[in-house]
Amino acid sequence: MAGVAEAFKRYDKYIQRNKGKFPESVFKLVSSKWYFDPSEHKCPHDAWLETFTMEEPAEGERHEVRKVSIRIVLLTAYHDGYIGFSYDGVASYSLTRRLIHLFAINMT
Repeated sequence: MAGVAEAFKRYDKYIQRNKGKFPESVFKLVSSKWYFDPSEHKCPHDAWLETFTMEEPAEGERHEVRKVSIRIVLLTAYHDGYIGFSYDGVASYSLTRRLIHLFAINMT
């Protein structure tokens, strides 16, 4: 368990050090305490996947301009609410059977 606590401290330092690089809404989420506390009913830990939608709408004269968007809706672990995530302008992604977490932030 000590390894997890140390890893979280490093994560928190990284988040604080790079605060200005994140959109305000992303920083607010990833620096919040409730997001990482499984006793909080809105925490995504152990939530169940309800929906997963990936789109690649086309723009441009020849439909050559493509941007991937991903939407995820989770049933919270206590089954008393939903939490949704939207990722626009996804540059890369990996799909696995077990969804741990996904952050796709275009920093450019």
